[in-house]
Amino acid sequence: MNHFNTEEKCLEFLKGQRWGNTIICPHCESDNKIYTYKTGLKFRCYDCGRNFNPKVGTIFQRTHVELPKWFIAIYLITCHSKGISSIQLSKDLKITQKTAWFMAHRIREAYLSDFDNESGTFEIDETYIGGKNKNKHADKKSHNMLGGSDKIPVVGIVNREEKSVVAFPVQSVGLSMVKNEIVPRIKRGATINTDEATVYTDLQYDYDHFTVNHGRKNWKNGLSHTNTIEGFWSLFKRGYIGIYHYMSKKHLQRYLNEFAYRYSNRDKQEIFTSIISRVSGKRLSYKSLIA
Repeated sequence: MNHFNTEEKCLEFLKGQRWGNTIICPHCESDNKIYTYKTGLKFRCYDCGRNFNPKVGTIFQRTHVELPKWFIAIYLITCHSKGISSIQLSKDLKITQKTAWFMAHRIREAYLSDFDNESGTFEIDETYIGGKNKNKHADKKSHNMLGGSDKIPVVGIVNREEKSVVAFPVQSVGLSMVKNEIVPRIKRGATINTDEATVYTDLQYDYDHFTVNHGRKNWKNGLSHTNTIEGFWSLFKRGYIGIYHYMSKKHLQRYLNEFAYRYSNRDKQEIFTSIISRVSGKRLSYKSLIA
């Protein structure tokens, strides 16, 4: 708050994290010849002839909120292990709750990350978000665990070596989910650990698949366990219950992105800087947010 206390300081930091020493036009992506205005924070592209500043093409584009408040919001959301509500954020920044809610969702766009044919050792588990129906894990023999009308099934994957996690909602926890959501994210031949749910049975044909039987109170068998992903679910649900209270299916993926990115980068001191470097090309308009 003391360091990034002016718009100019924030713009200068954003410029450095976004472009380094080579300014690139966000309109035509040219770095051929960029004119710099006297302020050093406004530019003009020779190729397309358009003006721009470091905010163009980022989550900050066309915002009416000062950048120092944006930077504080990013810091608060990123460093609170269970998140921060839009009501509390609005009080801290002295803005309306509606504006704080919109800013938070824009920031969550920068958290987006995924696995793409990765190798290593993984843990996979599913959970169910929201609603009041009874425990959906009770019958692990089911091939199509829908989660009920008031619960949303969510699948999480942890890469043990990278200490990273991705999570995403699915229509149902079934065999098609394994084929369409898990197989593209994990390289064949990798080691996968799951519980005893039969939906994961076919993984044995393409992966080194190990299971633990939670129904029989078996939580760990040597190196085979799902304790890491279970720990992530515990943290996520603490945030759901204690901070956000409710997450609609429409916005659930963004909340999952927030928790997954924060969990995957929890040991990094420069997590704030890493978020600033990811804000390009992820602008979310209010119209599309509430559509």
